[in-house]
Amino acid sequence: MNSSLQSRYVYLSCFLGFTANGFLLYFILTDKSKSHNGYKRILGIITLYNLYYGLVHAVTDMVKIL
Repeated sequence: MNSSLQSRYVYLSCFLGFTANGFLLYFILTDKSKSHNGYKRILGIITLYNLYYGLVHAVTDMVKIL
């Protein structure tokens, strides 16, 4: 696979991850139910980690350096 195509896949997957996790975080934060507060907190932490990991993956894409 050439490096240009690989970079496109990396950035496309990063964009899709940001979009999906952004929606998930929005739904978690706007949920008004009183029960499952611990579950919402854990789900929010995992979602924030996924957003961070997607950013790190896009920033450290080694294809551009080579």
